[in-house]
Amino acid sequence: MPKCAYCLKDEKNTTFNGTEHVIPYSLGRFEPVNPTIKNLVCDHCNSVIFNRLESNFKEDSYEGFTSQLHNIEGHSCIRLRGKNVKNIKFDWGFNDDFLNKIFPVLKPENGEIKAYPVPQIQLKNHDGVYQVFFPEALARIKHSPSRFKKLKEKISRLKDEDILIFTGGKSEEASRESHNSIIDLLKDFGKGYKMKESKYEEIAEATTKFEFYCDYEIDKDICRTICKIVFNYFLYCLQQDNLEQLAYRAEFDKIRGFILGSNAIDKREVFAPSKRDFILYQEKEMGKKLKAHILAFSIIDGYIIAHITLFGTNIYDVNIGQPPDELIDD
Repeated sequence: MPKCAYCLKDEKNTTFNGTEHVIPYSLGRFEPVNPTIKNLVCDHCNSVIFNRLESNFKEDSYEGFTSQLHNIEGHSCIRLRGKNVKNIKFDWGFNDDFLNKIFPVLKPENGEIKAYPVPQIQLKNHDGVYQVFFPEALARIKHSPSRFKKLKEKISRLKDEDILIFTGGKSEEASRESHNSIIDLLKDFGKGYKMKESKYEEIAEATTKFEFYCDYEIDKDICRTICKIVFNYFLYCLQQDNLEQLAYRAEFDKIRGFILGSNAIDKREVFAPSKRDFILYQEKEMGKKLKAHILAFSIIDGYIIAHITLFGTNIYDVNIGQPPDELIDD
């Protein structure tokens, strides 16, 4: 009988129609195996609780910001809430601070991450949400009545100083034409934009020397999301070895309770920034982190500790709980 490894409800009290992805789609889809778990996460936990966590993680965590720069899901915009991730600065190597404000699209190529400057419209909305739209995507929204109406209401209320436009072209004249087409596009959204100044500089199509900086915090919800990814992978491993019955053991009550939002559990009991410089021995040999999602388990002081990094950025340690005897014997 299906039983949720989080809320511990079975199919008499909840439903199990969906499939839970170990890693959220916003962090990538993987081949040849895209790990999922079935009948271990109920629809309520999956949709009601986890969807909100993942949305917050994507829009307001350092790793979520990184995933948006990669534009893994092919969305129309980059969206930032500005609560945990703040004071973003880009370094393209330009001499002009204005041009250094261009958001990149990051792409892995030949083992390196290349940054591409792309045409974009940056909007600072009245509700505090920061959005970066790609012109072609903004144009497509006009054909979606509900999205168009909602976005038009926001854009029409913006001040000119809350809008930055970056265009591309092989010449200054071509760039100006592109700029004018974006101004016309903004008119369709109810915004009459008057340009105060413009700048033009010839830049390379892509660079591997690009860097970005930001101030960021890790609130409880971000910790919960990272812990969920870890526990999901733990559940996936149990299911692959036909040991899913161990998922409900009391040894894992603390991690599951924290992920579900229990106020009785302090995040320091299950989550901490790691003191490790690397997770894999291969990374230590090379002397640098792999630009990848990496998760490994260790037994430390009688507890299962997961070491996780996303995109090869920060490393975190997650305390899953004491291993049951059956798991150690196996």
